Amino acid sequence: PDFEFCTDNAAMVGQAAIFQYEAGDFASQLVSPDPRLKL
Repeated sequence: PDFEFCTDNAAMVGQAAIFQYEAGDFASQLVSPDPRLKL
C-alpha cells in the first residue's frame, strides 16, 4: 500500500480487508479464534 496507509495499523488492516472483500475471500461463520496460532 501507499506510504500514507503504512503509518496507521488500522488503515493497513482495513486495506487488507478491502482486498479480501473485493476478491470474494470470506471466512466461514464457524471460524474460532486461536490465540496460540503460529505466524
